[in-house]
Formats: sequence, C-alpha cells, structure tokens
Amino acid sequence: AYTTEQCRALNGTCRFYACFPKNVVIGKCDWLG
Repeated sequence: AYTTEQCRALNGTCRFYACFPKNVVIGKCDWLG
C-alpha cells in the first residue's frame, strides 16, 4: 500500500483507500486521507 506521503509525492490524493494521481487509481493508501 502507498503511504499518504508516497501518494502525494506522485501528485496524487488518497481517497477511498486508493491513491489517485491524475484521477488514475494506482494503489491502496494506508488510510483515508
């Protein structure tokens, strides 16, 4: 799973336990951010 920091490093946001960089789900996040 991606951490919130890893997701943000990819210019993504954590929603619904998934990382969404540019609106593409690439992996689960560790928590709802």
